Amino acid sequence: MRKHVLFILFLIGLSLSSGWLMSRMSWIGRLGVNWFHQDLKFLKTWYWGGGLEFILLFVLFVLQYSLRRKCLPLVGISVQLVALLLAVLGFWLCWVDFKSDLSHHLMKQNFHAGVYLFWIGWACVSSYVSLQVTSKNSKGNSPVKA
Repeated sequence: MRKHVLFILFLIGLSLSSGWLMSRMSWIGRLGVNWFHQDLKFLKTWYWGGGLEFILLFVLFVLQYSLRRKCLPLVGISVQLVALLLAVLGFWLCWVDFKSDLSHHLMKQNFHAGVYLFWIGWACVSSYVSLQVTSKNSKGNSPVKA
């Protein structure tokens, strides 16, 4: 994990920025969270939202990196491609939801940007992991037996 310290610091910064942006929701959004969506109260505090986002991104990073190292190269790249497509799809679905649903539209652009940063973070995780050359495959000791 030492060689990934800079990327993990990037994820921490991205998560904290996202948590701060999500906590800057509009006044009407805060009322909605307090009255109707009480399970989302953690988003009102920047460090809770950012911390949860970092945990999610870190778990995704560990899972995707482990799969990349343990699987055959073609399978590992395929998993990363599917994860990247899911991140892009999630970004697009959030964008459509924020534009079409009035209650989400009222949350303010800062909140929207914070949510978009999660999907961008996942896309960064998938891109970063897919560009990593595993030591197992670089030495020619691939899991495929000839």
